[in-house]
Amino acid sequence: MSHPSNTRRNFILKLTAGAAALGLAPVLSGFTPAPPVVPATVKSEAEEWLDRIKGKHKLVFDAAKAGDGHFLHGVEAFLSTNNETETPDNELGVVVVFRSSGIVMALNDEMWEKFKLGDMCKVTDPLTKAPSIRNMAWKPKEGDECYPDKSIEKLMKRGVLFGVCDKALGGFAEKLAKDMQLKEHEVKKELHNNLLREIQVVPSGVWALGRVQERGCAYCYAG
Repeated sequence: MSHPSNTRRNFILKLTAGAAALGLAPVLSGFTPAPPVVPATVKSEAEEWLDRIKGKHKLVFDAAKAGDGHFLHGVEAFLSTNNETETPDNELGVVVVFRSSGIVMALNDEMWEKFKLGDMCKVTDPLTKAPSIRNMAWKPKEGDECYPDKSIEKLMKRGVLFGVCDKALGGFAEKLAKDMQLKEHEVKKELHNNLLREIQVVPSGVWALGRVQERGCAYCYAG
């Protein structure tokens, strides 16, 4: 006959093994494991940018085409006509999303000149009558389609938020690199480094358009 202590030990081992298979081992062993550690959610810069959308009346402009800044008249008109109807800027939430070929409007003059963006995007400088080598929407001059008081710079000071599509920047970098025999990752880095200040890079233009509408912005196609 087996010794009583051996019999008890064998019984406990078998019971523990069976309990483990059923997920009951922690209970039999007399302790409860700590809950799994869930890492804290860290907001991306783009999501923090979304948090800056404030105001009672909100509108997002979908800027999907390169141009001379004409669409900014609509942005300024939304602000000014609300002001005229007794709604100040601090009660307005306005967002502009540059996507598709419109991403060039987020780049500084250095990029416009280096990569001949006016020629590529068919944008003519009204002062020189030649393909533009400057971003007329940033700091327009007298005679430009986008008047100085309606520039990106001036609208930023009034609280308008501007974002640019990272996917489109990547596709643009790929094309430029291929056409000019450059390294794609270096071109994309250069584009990122030469965005107009305070313009937020977003994962994609459609991501931004969707998220801002979830936050109460009405949609306006800006060309």
